[in-house]
Amino acid sequence: MITDAEHKQYNSINEREKRRRLAEQEKQRRNNAYKKQIRLEEAMSDVRQSDKCACPYCKGSGMVAQTQIPREIIDAIYRATMIDERLLMSKRRHQLIVHARMIVAHELRFNYKWSLVALSKAFGYHHATLIYYEAKHTDYMKYDPVYLEKYGKFISELGNAKHVFSTLITSTQ
Repeated sequence: MITDAEHKQYNSINEREKRRRLAEQEKQRRNNAYKKQIRLEEAMSDVRQSDKCACPYCKGSGMVAQTQIPREIIDAIYRATMIDERLLMSKRRHQLIVHARMIVAHELRFNYKWSLVALSKAFGYHHATLIYYEAKHTDYMKYDPVYLEKYGKFISELGNAKHVFSTLITSTQ
């Protein structure tokens, strides 16, 4: 039969072994996370070096990435949807904010000829999110009258901004 002292000693050895295993597992987790971080940094450094997107959606255009959204776009989306720059660039997923991001991303992608890399850097999202935005923009334009109204208001505000801007340039010359 096992005495009380032997039982305590066995339990303490068992506890030490459990703690050692947990410490090893935690060390392994940290090591794996570190390796993932290193791989991510290496991948991002490759992107930073070229600043050109090679994905099939950019069609090899090799556009150089920009990181600042033009002020006229931010002002126009604010006047159209009352979503300011802070909310537009936030990670919030409220539908009104996401719709504003979709509109801005569509405008920059197709009318300002920004690449997906440029958009992903400007918004701080993965480029797959922006591909999703393009697909949803097309759907919303067909089936969502509220979105269509917001987009129309944005385009009219942007047109007014471009008109005012061009008037200021010609009047100063």
